[in-house]
Amino acid sequence: SVFSIDDINPYQFKASPNPFGNDINFSFNLIKPSLISISIYTIDGRLVKTIASTIGQEGLNTINCADLNGIGEGAYIASLRVGNKSYSQIIQHIR
Repeated sequence: SVFSIDDINPYQFKASPNPFGNDINFSFNLIKPSLISISIYTIDGRLVKTIASTIGQEGLNTINCADLNGIGEGAYIASLRVGNKSYSQIIQHIR
């Protein structure tokens, strides 16, 4: 079967800029208000920081995180959870 990017990432979850310095924006689209959480994990799955745990609004949502000074350079996993589904993106932190 053939699938589109919307099957893999239906909420259009995106972290930018990527790579990022001290702050990063997370954007996603919701078809209805939903409980969401955005977290950053190490590549081996350890939680680094929960960025947001809130009700996302219908349509485009953008959440900025400007306090990532404490994490080291390297690759991380940014994860968006909507209900019981999770969508992830590899992000790169640089100084």
